[in-house]
Amino acid sequence: MHANESKVSRRAFLKTTGAVGAMALLAACAPVAGPGGGAAPAEAAKSLTVWAFRSFAPPADDVLLGQIDTWGQENNVDLEVVAEIEVPTMNDRLMAAIESKVLPDMSAIAGGRVTLHYPAGVFADVSDLYTELSGEYGGFFPAAEQTATIDGKQWVIPALTDTSLMYYRMDILEEKGLAIPATWDEYASTMLAAQTPPDTYGVGIALNKAATDAQGTFTMMLYSFGGTYTDETGKNITINSPETRDWLNFVVNMYNSGVFPTDAFEWDNASNNAAYQEERAISINNPASVLVWMTDNKPELAEVSAIQSLPAGPAGNFASAGTRFAWGIFNTSPADKQDLSKGLIRYLMAPEQYEPWLEKAFAAPALAKYEEMAIWDDPKRAGFLQGAKNGVLGGWPGPLTPAFSEFDAATPATAMVLRVIIDGWTVDEAVEEAEQLGKDIFAKYA
Repeated sequence: MHANESKVSRRAFLKTTGAVGAMALLAACAPVAGPGGGAAPAEAAKSLTVWAFRSFAPPADDVLLGQIDTWGQENNVDLEVVAEIEVPTMNDRLMAAIESKVLPDMSAIAGGRVTLHYPAGVFADVSDLYTELSGEYGGFFPAAEQTATIDGKQWVIPALTDTSLMYYRMDILEEKGLAIPATWDEYASTMLAAQTPPDTYGVGIALNKAATDAQGTFTMMLYSFGGTYTDETGKNITINSPETRDWLNFVVNMYNSGVFPTDAFEWDNASNNAAYQEERAISINNPASVLVWMTDNKPELAEVSAIQSLPAGPAGNFASAGTRFAWGIFNTSPADKQDLSKGLIRYLMAPEQYEPWLEKAFAAPALAKYEEMAIWDDPKRAGFLQGAKNGVLGGWPGPLTPAFSEFDAATPATAMVLRVIIDGWTVDEAVEEAEQLGKDIFAKYA
């Protein structure tokens, strides 16, 4: 779909590979020593180091990186821009930078990781810019505001909201006289009836902790069964419940019916996309990246695909609304570079730049103004906007906290599934392990 790693810069092309390259890049971001070993005056050079993400919609990446370059030229700023795939490359790089306190001036950050990194104390307070953009563009959607706001202040500027919906091969379902399932029970039986293995499998969900998409899917499914990770305070672990057991038994039974691809244990976050695009999976739960890809590369597949909300469980149906892309500025940079970073973000969030980027991207906006765009009239994309406006963050029903972010990063839902279907654990044992893991992590933050 795209190269695993790629970078772009103006006047400086950064080439790094592996741990050695990562350390070299971190060193490149360090303050320049001035006479006598002190830091050079900030005004000595008008430059900015920006880290971004490569996504599953390369045309959108090209738009964004082109806009950053244009801003640099128009403002006579010497830019160093690194743009690589988010998971794991950029996340690992950012973690190493935060641990060393040798950071770029600004960086794209996935929503849940904002909370995870907040205790390190490296974010600059961007409440002023947040308030300015919110007032100018109709306000941030609730999930975006929850991501940005910690301890009453805003620490990042949410740019894109990621929500996942179900994709269905309607040509296959209709050929077999089947309808889009309304509930998870219907989903399991429908996918079993629709598939023709080994050519096509019904359920395109990874069975691998490295594939974080699966954690998101299983989490929304868990919520629909009435299970939760925490209570409303976000302080007490509630995973050990009859509802969690009902959900886990359901997933295990669905697996035992043979609706998962046999290689799902080896999948990463791109594999469910590929399985649907290559017509090996009848259904997947995914953001709009697959729709964007089909529209550009396989319109006949887009034509026979339906995109709907997730099936309902006993407690209803849920959609995630995570901030896929937020801009963070780091307090390790001097004040003038923080101001430059704010200027670049202000430029990128203006309609002249933001709308062309969003049209090529697969996520939904974070600001209410952009729900007016014509792209949301497309019934295949409309659901993604609704998810961005009304979906829940992973920590639901509690707030998004550093403790939950660390717990979620351990992929507890996927881990429970794998414990039972691979390791042969009982459902009780798998749930109790997840509960203990949550208690251990949350105790560190108490």
